[in-house]
Amino acid sequence: TEAPLPTLEELFSALAHAPSPGPVIGPVLEALAFRTDVDLGTAQRLLLRLWNAHQAAAQSTEAQSTETQSKETQSTHVPPRSDVGRTTGDVARDRGSRTPLGERVLEELERGQRDGVPIEALFDRLESMVDAASGQNLETDEVPEELRWHTEDRGDLADLATEYLWERGQGDHPASHEHAAALQSCIDDLARLDVRSVDALRRNHLESSFVEPWARGETRACVERVEALCAFHEWLVAVQEIEFGFDPSELRDALRAAADRCASLERALTHGEGTGDSPRSFHVVAFEHGSWILTSSTRRLAIADAERERFPFEVGDLVLGIPLSGAFATGVRVLPTFLAAVTRA
Repeated sequence: TEAPLPTLEELFSALAHAPSPGPVIGPVLEALAFRTDVDLGTAQRLLLRLWNAHQAAAQSTEAQSTETQSKETQSTHVPPRSDVGRTTGDVARDRGSRTPLGERVLEELERGQRDGVPIEALFDRLESMVDAASGQNLETDEVPEELRWHTEDRGDLADLATEYLWERGQGDHPASHEHAAALQSCIDDLARLDVRSVDALRRNHLESSFVEPWARGETRACVERVEALCAFHEWLVAVQEIEFGFDPSELRDALRAAADRCASLERALTHGEGTGDSPRSFHVVAFEHGSWILTSSTRRLAIADAERERFPFEVGDLVLGIPLSGAFATGVRVLPTFLAAVTRA
């Protein structure tokens, strides 16, 4: 079923009440894709600008209301000194040049709604208005920093991920099912850590979310999740002008290298089946006299590696498994140093 094209009243209401632009942009773009020939990239950028402009207008209205209340005791019969000797037209034209972009956009929306202007024609008119203002740096000057996309309450990861996947689905290179599933798993894992916004996300949150699946042997899944997150981040930077507070590609590269190294270690450490003992965790603490030293709370293991080539350990790695004589039973897992550090935090 084709999505209905929103009326201007519906669009205006959505802009007025949406806490973030994602839930508005997705449905509107879907409707435009089915019903019009509007360029979706242009429409998406315009919708984001309109939402930002609406937020600026709302803030401006609130500020003006506060200013008006503070001046209630002042006389309204004497014009400001700067306007003395000027015509009404001069003052009106000057005020128009100083009117915030958000107010002008909303006035145009309301006018179009009253006049019954088709939404496609109104989009063209509004885009010209916003582009003209942007050329004068008005949008940058007038939209307060706290109202921009990359603020904590307007950077919902789940909404942005949904919009990203939707947009990819409209292009020549839609996301694969595996890519979408990996990104969704990453977002879900972060939500379980109560991390739901762009500004709240830190590298250590991602590392924390990878500890359990890595310990279960799902190293490839961890790599796929951070790869999907990197692609998502590239889109955020290019389209939404939002970025994380860290470079996710650095974690991606670290996970890729660690996955290969830990897989090699696990193969080299495995020697037979378990003895019925419970798995234990051992920290790699040093390399001494041709052996790697691993310690647990009550045990100390020395794993011979005279040439320091057979076991590519790094001091700080964490080994999970059932210890045997100089080795471990099948199922041993190795966490790289940066994931092991999360378990000690």
